[in-house]
Amino acid sequence: MQRTTKTIEQYHRSSFTPQDEHVECETQSWYQEVSKLKAKYDSLQRTQRHLLGEDVGPLNIKELQNLEKQLEGSSAQPRQRKMCLRMFVSTLTMRTSSRLRFPKVN
Repeated sequence: MQRTTKTIEQYHRSSFTPQDEHVECETQSWYQEVSKLKAKYDSLQRTQRHLLGEDVGPLNIKELQNLEKQLEGSSAQPRQRKMCLRMFVSTLTMRTSSRLRFPKVN
């Protein structure tokens, strides 16, 4: 009986090859990567909810101020683009109306 147990133990030790160790290491690496990606995904979802005005109750003052800065920053760019487009349209309108009033003489 003792000899059988010893033989089984030897078999288990020898059957665990370096290749198995590599596969196990790679599997653990993938598991860690999946865990990191899941945490990042959860964080992005939480941030998205905050930006949409959801789940802001538990945020402290500093977090709310940071959220306010993010919202102001993200709305500044479209506001600037809108102003540029208005100026462009206004310029085109002025040019068109001046051409209609004062036709070019050849």
